[in-house]
Amino acid sequence: MQNIIIFFHGYASSPKAEKFQKLFDRFGPDQVFAFAADLNPQIAQAEVLRNIQEVIATKKASAEKSTNELSLASDPIQLILVGSSMGCWLASRLREKLMVDYLCQLVLINPCLDPAKVRSAHPEHADLLVQYQAIDPLPKAHYFISRHDEVIDHTELIRELQGSEEISIFENSDHRFNGPEFASVITYIEKFL
Repeated sequence: MQNIIIFFHGYASSPKAEKFQKLFDRFGPDQVFAFAADLNPQIAQAEVLRNIQEVIATKKASAEKSTNELSLASDPIQLILVGSSMGCWLASRLREKLMVDYLCQLVLINPCLDPAKVRSAHPEHADLLVQYQAIDPLPKAHYFISRHDEVIDHTELIRELQGSEEISIFENSDHRFNGPEFASVITYIEKFL
């Protein structure tokens, strides 16, 4: 199995965010990718989907050229989509499209699955944020949630997921989720490799 980890950054972040760097440091440049995402949901989906497909095509072509890895060319590809905040919305939407052709795992960190709800916090982007349709029902994923997230109130989400094996709640973490708690995300991803 060939594994590709795609990181989806949050609002006002970048593909080179600290969480991406931690993934990159642990899993390496041949396995971890991130792409800048436009705020417009339609543009973001089209551009990032195209970038993911290019990475997959490049990995397949590289495996076919290598005499040492001929078996990799026919190995199935597993995508591990890791989203943070609003990046969770994009990861969830693209998973719907990608899972037609690939095995997809979804890892959501302090997810914003209905960006329209954060319009009041970002009035400069209210017209764009209203274009996002909420992700409903909740996607099958593993959720990493800071109970006291200062940006997004996860009370309802925690209530819906309570008792599920698909949720890890952190009491002493903030929205950025950049501290030692991020090691739990890496440990979870390692299960698939």
